[in-house]
Amino acid sequence: MNMNHTSTKNTEIKIRIRKQDKTKLQELAKKQNMTLSNYILTKCFTDTDHCIQMIPDAVGTWNTYNQILHAVKDTHDKHLMDEVENIIKLSLQNPHFQKGEVNNEQNR
Repeated sequence: MNMNHTSTKNTEIKIRIRKQDKTKLQELAKKQNMTLSNYILTKCFTDTDHCIQMIPDAVGTWNTYNQILHAVKDTHDKHLMDEVENIIKLSLQNPHFQKGEVNNEQNR
């Protein structure tokens, strides 16, 4: 979704948030040289679109993990199985992986 967040705004949405949350959002918007409303709109639309686009990749990753685990189990090699399970557990603990970001060597 490609929206122009700088066009004339002619409607209003009201939400209630804590004062410190509003202050934090204003600081984040300022760092991006954006108005608060443009910052919120950009985050809402781009982050959601990005996550939705990554669903097929996430499913593919889980299918690959599943295939690897089954292949290793078939070898009956306990040490190898423990090693593979450990690698998968560590990758699942990676905060970049949990947010749906690309999990590559640069993120480690």
